[in-house]
Amino acid sequence: MRVFQEVKTIKRTSIRMPRKMLFSVDESMVLNGYNQKEKSKWISNAILNLEKMPAYSMYIEQCVIDADLDEKADVTLTTKAQESLDKMMLGVNLSIKNSDKQSRVIRAAIIQYLIKDLS
Repeated sequence: MRVFQEVKTIKRTSIRMPRKMLFSVDESMVLNGYNQKEKSKWISNAILNLEKMPAYSMYIEQCVIDADLDEKADVTLTTKAQESLDKMMLGVNLSIKNSDKQSRVIRAAIIQYLIKDLS
């Protein structure tokens, strides 16, 4: 008799960010024992971390990046991270299209995770 484990559904998405931010993510990953294949895991953890913050909507609303969004990272989010992302997108009052809102939420999550990493 075969026993099948439940497979977590995941969603692929891409995020645009400044080159320096992507470099900082890579540095943090190395310092915390992640390898390059685990970037999606790191970003999923960043999203989950942001949702736990009491004022997450303020961080998202203030996350306006004027620098060139010249780097693209393709990530595969865990189901839990995608659910958190969807919840935060609904809870933030931004009058921008959903794809931009999703990117802003993910960038805010990355920034807050990097700040947490520095402390």
